[in-house]
Amino acid sequence: MSTIRQDTWFAMYPYAGGGVGAYAPLVPYLDGRHLHVPVLPGRDGRRDETALTEFGDLADDLFAQLEPELAARRAESLVLFGYSLGGMLAFEMARRIESAGTTPRALVVGGSAAPDRWKPRGIAHLDEETFVSRLRTLGIAPAELLDEPWVRQACMPAWRADSRVAESVPRRTATLRCPVHALAGHRDPLAGPADLASWEHTGGPGSSSGLVAGDHGTLVRNPVVLARTLRKAA
Repeated sequence: MSTIRQDTWFAMYPYAGGGVGAYAPLVPYLDGRHLHVPVLPGRDGRRDETALTEFGDLADDLFAQLEPELAARRAESLVLFGYSLGGMLAFEMARRIESAGTTPRALVVGGSAAPDRWKPRGIAHLDEETFVSRLRTLGIAPAELLDEPWVRQACMPAWRADSRVAESVPRRTATLRCPVHALAGHRDPLAGPADLASWEHTGGPGSSSGLVAGDHGTLVRNPVVLARTLRKAA
């Protein structure tokens, strides 16, 4: 695998329903570099808070958590990463950093359509059984969680909240100065080849996109593939 530059640090944004442990399998591949993982309202250490259901509100909260890190470290050394909905959140963090006048090292996204190709999933309003069926079909949540009643009950508020967030993501044409590296499974219903390729026009010089064999959850289940891309970007 590629060598990570000494000054690189990472910020990672979870997929729908994910929390601070979402990307724990990636940590061994980061060579001890600093990792910023935000805590979302309504889960983990903020479980007593109300979950946010609007993209703009959640982005504001996440950027407020990132700002102290940006004050302590160089934004130019930052590699942002997000999967699925997390890809849109990571993109928004990169956009805000660039609006402030600096450029992150790179943005890496997995299983996420580019901003100009984002499509509402149309599932947040469904009754529970239909909602769970769509989570399964789209690959948003793994079957082993959906099949365990107590896990399903515990995760349902986060899945519901994040589904509302996903439906409020603005579809827009936007560009970044930093390179964007996008990956998805070739059978991913949420990030088809055209959705993925559009990231190359969103990102700056050196941007790339690629498909791997699998579905929406393939890359999460196989962190080595993601780790290679992260390390190359870093």
